[in-house]
Amino acid sequence: MVTAHGTTGNRTIRCASRKEQIDLSEAWHDYFQFLRHPGQYFTSLREHPAWRRTFVIQWIGYALMISFLIYFGGNRFGAANLKSVLGLFTFLVGPVVSLLIFTIYIIVQGFWMWLSLKMFRLSLTYKQCMRIVIHASLISFLNFVIILLVEFFSSGNQLHFLTLGMFVSSNSKWSTLLSSIGVFSIWQVYVFTVAVSVFNDVSKWRALPPVILMEVIPMLPALFRA
Repeated sequence: MVTAHGTTGNRTIRCASRKEQIDLSEAWHDYFQFLRHPGQYFTSLREHPAWRRTFVIQWIGYALMISFLIYFGGNRFGAANLKSVLGLFTFLVGPVVSLLIFTIYIIVQGFWMWLSLKMFRLSLTYKQCMRIVIHASLISFLNFVIILLVEFFSSGNQLHFLTLGMFVSSNSKWSTLLSSIGVFSIWQVYVFTVAVSVFNDVSKWRALPPVILMEVIPMLPALFRA
């Protein structure tokens, strides 16, 4: 076994046989560092290439979650249920509960990523997956805050940003599907633009088409079920 030590700023990274040894406590340190100093966090984030390995798998998890909630929503696309739940947690219960839910979400997504990597026969430890999920989820969380602001200042009758899949209201199933694909595509282009700018890695654009595809496919059963 060959062990190499490297220091970046105040952080020490240990590598053994090309496998990065990541402490779970260090991952949570990154999480709270973001809450205290967002600008400093994103500056240091450029030095962590491990997140790039599983960007697409992370969004596959989102697509499966979207598929499950849309299909079992109980009404058209499950939109009203999700909107009421998000509104309850975000505006009535308060930001503390929202932060707690977001933390639980990170833990669950860490397990999902680890399980997905096992299915694809890729080798990463659960601790490494946790750190990757924290990095990815923080960017998603910032995007979610922007969505909340847009929803708060809009009527919410025509374009529902807080619905699962962000469906555009329409009387036709096919126009709804096409509008949803358009909204999804615009949304993902924005997300990837954020990721490319933060991580300074243009290669992330290669993952954009399969990501959009994996999010559009789960819409089809719900579309014909409505």
